[in-house]
Amino acid sequence: MSTEKAKVYFGSIQHGKIASFASFAAKVDKITELLLEETPIEKKDKVAVKMHLGFNDGYQTIPVFFVRRIVEAIKAKGGYPFVTDNPTSVYNAVNRGYTQETCGCPIIPIAGVKMVILHQLKSITKE
Repeated sequence: MSTEKAKVYFGSIQHGKIASFASFAAKVDKITELLLEETPIEKKDKVAVKMHLGFNDGYQTIPVFFVRRIVEAIKAKGGYPFVTDNPTSVYNAVNRGYTQETCGCPIIPIAGVKMVILHQLKSITKE
């Protein structure tokens, strides 16, 4: 385990200011820019955007509007982003507005697509 302290990025929302620099979207863009400067992404690199997509009465971490901004920033660096979470959350992501079209990239279960197919086949053979 690393003893190096993790960096924490904070973007204060400044209520009452209408300038673009004070908006939450501008804060997300700036933090994404800082992270991408520190993270080497080669052209065609696959880049996972790990999320908590939520399930049932749970909640998701980031509205799709901001996910799309992060995805577009990764694409601008030449990467191929994909959103990922556990299989159950991925199957139910559409109910919360997370789709390939709204996020701008595929949504793939953390265990991969092959695992999902095997799970579905096992379910079918049990019936």
